[in-house]
Amino acid sequence: MKRSIVISRQRGVATIFVAMILLVLITLLVVTAFSLSTMNLKAVGNVQARNGAIAAANKKIVEVADQNFWNPKKEWPDSIDINNDGVLEYDVLVAVPTCIRATKANISTASSVTLPGFSAVDAWNTIWELDATASEISSGTRVRVRHGVRVLMTEADKELYCDT
Repeated sequence: MKRSIVISRQRGVATIFVAMILLVLITLLVVTAFSLSTMNLKAVGNVQARNGAIAAANKKIVEVADQNFWNPKKEWPDSIDINNDGVLEYDVLVAVPTCIRATKANISTASSVTLPGFSAVDAWNTIWELDATASEISSGTRVRVRHGVRVLMTEADKELYCDT
């Protein structure tokens, strides 16, 4: 009788030991899963903040490109509410536009010479670089976006505004 009591106690201790090991392994599995999901959530948040900043910079570049941005040469600072909720999320600065290249417009291309105020003699295709830096106000996310814009100019305007 004493022997059976000792054996059953040993089985109970072994069962508790195996159960504790399994509980520790399950706990490690849960902690690892939580850690991975938290890292993934942070990564998605970072990508979202970056894409929002790119959208804000692009929005401001489009606004600047719709104007005669080469006259006068200036910077365009602005704060933007990208999701129209009444809260300004991004500070955007478009640097002074830079004329990169100017080439004589092709005389055979009808669109280059039939615009009002242009003749085949004085039409120039100018390429401008618009450079915007957007910073998210809350997180500090910062991106730089550059776009090239082609502007058809008269020879007089090209000489005045484009230093190439």
